[in-house]
Amino acid sequence: MTGATRYRVCDLLVESSVPLPELSQVEGGSPDCRFEVLPAAEGFAEDAHWFHQWITADKETWLKLADRGEDYLLRFLDQGDFLISRDGRDVRCCPLPGTPESTIRHLFLDQAVPLVLSLWESLVLHASAILTPQGVIAFVGKSGQGKSTLAACFGQSGFRLISDDYLVLRKMALRKMVEDWFAIPSYPGVRLWPEASDGIFSVPPESAEIAHYTDKRRVSDPALVPFAEGPSALRCLYFLNDQGDAFLPEPSILPLRPREAFMKLVSCAFSLDVRDKVRLERQFEAIGQITAQLPCFQLEYARDFAMLPAVRRMIVDQPVRSGL
Repeated sequence: MTGATRYRVCDLLVESSVPLPELSQVEGGSPDCRFEVLPAAEGFAEDAHWFHQWITADKETWLKLADRGEDYLLRFLDQGDFLISRDGRDVRCCPLPGTPESTIRHLFLDQAVPLVLSLWESLVLHASAILTPQGVIAFVGKSGQGKSTLAACFGQSGFRLISDDYLVLRKMALRKMVEDWFAIPSYPGVRLWPEASDGIFSVPPESAEIAHYTDKRRVSDPALVPFAEGPSALRCLYFLNDQGDAFLPEPSILPLRPREAFMKLVSCAFSLDVRDKVRLERQFEAIGQITAQLPCFQLEYARDFAMLPAVRRMIVDQPVRSGL
């Protein structure tokens, strides 16, 4: 691609035809994935077999997925189409007329990339994660359950961010023979609603637009949300509910049995092709290992910003009490 620039996200070397200011530029190396934005149009031809869709909390279709033989088609309704080659090496976007560049970048970085990674990695989760002295703690849940808010709260207290909204887990050994599940850093910044920023930070932080259809903003100031530089071992997972208990006077942490955690983790895993039995078996095997080896908890707390410091203190103490 003429004029393409290379970037890194989650150990993925991306060559892009458009600037991706959210990512760090890199020099040299063979790209793992090429991203190209085509002129705006009405989308790719629909010679495709539609096999899956994502539904919003309001029961509306937001994303449709199709099989086109040599590639997959992702149709973000009212935004545009993405074509992902079957091996994940090429991604092309055909935005609808009037779709802003920020929206295109968001759909690529935060929606298409985790689906591409699901083709290669053992497990990619809907999760935010932070680095503690004991290792990585992951907050697992679907959109709107408070993952980014918790990550930002920890970041403001000096803990380094591993990921916001999607988390790549990879089994590997570093500095020892025993293999662990490691969390791979994604890219700096958390996506927050304005009220969350006001509730977490004492001074309104500088932020950037994520997409034209949401009021969420990206906070990337390393002084407010420091970012981890390399992979670290996963030590604990916390599962979040939709809204929390508004009448809960104090936060609570409840241990989950491996079977309970397994089912919850399955529902929060990214998968580009839900029909691919080989990849699903690989994903289930990884989930089974993680839920058998690592402590998993249900985190309950009232969605009150004034309670966040107490939630943070309880979580920081939890690994010690669990013998981690």
